[in-house]
This record gives sequence, C-alpha cells and structure tokens, in this order.
Amino acid sequence: MEKFGLKSFLAGAALVGMALSGVATAATDGQLGTTSTGNLNVTLGVPDMVKITDLDDINLGTFSGANMTGADDVCVYHNGAATYNVTISGTGAGGAFALKDASGLNTIPFSVTYGDGSSVQVATPSVVLTNRQNASTTSVSCNSGTNATLSVNVLAVDAAASPVGTYNETVTLLVAPF
Repeated sequence: MEKFGLKSFLAGAALVGMALSGVATAATDGQLGTTSTGNLNVTLGVPDMVKITDLDDINLGTFSGANMTGADDVCVYHNGAATYNVTISGTGAGGAFALKDASGLNTIPFSVTYGDGSSVQVATPSVVLTNRQNASTTSVSCNSGTNATLSVNVLAVDAAASPVGTYNETVTLLVAPF
C-alpha cells in the first residue's frame, strides 16, 4: 500500500509540475476601484500536421504501342519538420495499382514511383515510404510550387494484351508525420 501511495504522489507532482511549467501566472480578477485590471492565460496546442496539395489527374492518353508514363508534381507541407511518410495505394486487392475498364473485369497493372527531390522510390501498394524529405515547413502551399512527384508507368506489353476500353484507377496518397 505504501508503494502505491508514493507512486500516486509522484505522478500527481509530475502533473502539477507540467501544468505550472508552461504557465506564468494563474488568472486573477481585478480589484474594485476607478480602474480594474485582471489577467488570464491563453493556451494553444498545435499538433504535428501535414497536408498534400496541388494534385492533378494523370491522363496517359491513348495507347500507341509504347510504354505509357505520366507524372504529377505535388506539394507536401509539414509543420514539424521537412520529413514525412507517404503511403500510396490503388483500389485493387491490398491496394494494388491496376487500371480497370467500365466492367471492372479487365485490368491493366501499372507501377508507381514517388520522388521527394532527394530520392525516387518505387512504391509498393499500401506500404509506407518512410523518411521522405523536403516537405515545406513554412508554406502550406509550398509558396505556390511543388516539392514531390508521383509518376505512373504502364508497360506496353500489358496495355497491348487488354481489350478495347477506357481504363481508370484512383490512386490515394496518405501523408503522415515522420
């Protein structure tokens, strides 16, 4: 019982210490008089936040017999540091990257790469690409610029073996603090 009491006391003391460390004074009411001055503290917590913007659809056009490649430059902001994680997934099983025709029965696989200005990495569907670099830490909109590139590639052999149709896929980029 004595051991539990000491732990409780130490935990309580630590909480009081944390509460007082960021506060200069407690709120005080003013005094009655010709003027009266009161004080209060204002506290704001800012969480670790990220945002991805400037995404545009990638239209690969009409298959012409060669590999088809397209890219989109995006902006990644992180208020904590220039590093972040990104997870890229498609809508196929396990997040697979596959263009689908209107019936959903015919698919064309494609690959995805992600470049952050310092390196380019092949994305495995739904697997986190860790410690990405160069996030903007000062501008949510990257000062109207971009700092990362998502690229897709469809192999000619896969497109040539597919039935006639228009194929689409939604690719999701999930950005998180590193």
